[in-house]
Amino acid sequence: MSLTSNGKSYRWVVTVALVTALVAIAIVALLVNILERKEEGRNPFYRVVELADTTEDPALWGKNFPMQYDDYSRTVDQVRTRFGGSESVPKTPTHVDPRSVVAQSRLEEDPRLKVMWAGYAFAKDFREERGHAFMLEDQTYTERQIVAKQPGTCMQCHASVYVTYKKLGDGDLSKGFERMNQMPYAEA
Repeated sequence: MSLTSNGKSYRWVVTVALVTALVAIAIVALLVNILERKEEGRNPFYRVVELADTTEDPALWGKNFPMQYDDYSRTVDQVRTRFGGSESVPKTPTHVDPRSVVAQSRLEEDPRLKVMWAGYAFAKDFREERGHAFMLEDQTYTERQIVAKQPGTCMQCHASVYVTYKKLGDGDLSKGFERMNQMPYAEA
């Protein structure tokens, strides 16, 4: 054998050994990453407090999920942005509606909506959406509650009703959903 063919054989062996080592390192790194992600899946957050399905207080959830709670807390801001949002409009409180600030009326912005919704409660009161912090309050004090008997169905979009479904359905969410839909809004 000549020195040249011996040198080529040596380089070839070294190259194969390096490629094999790099592939082995990549496979080990991939397996370690997979195991870490599986462990994260078992415990996706740091538990500060124990929570149950029946825990309703957002502040308690916020202890385990601070970023999400911070986002929820910001929904009280009433500032129009390029993504929507609503500006606050001052209002004189009454015994029927104690709010001193509401969102802009969409009916005042576009009176055609009154004609389009004639006969429906939305023709009486329809406002810009405010943040989630106001969703139940805005539905409770809307003039739509005065002019029509709103059904419990309205709660689906204006409240967190998981616990209520469980209570109404004796643990069965579907039965609780059906029962709430049959109730008047005030009772729900």
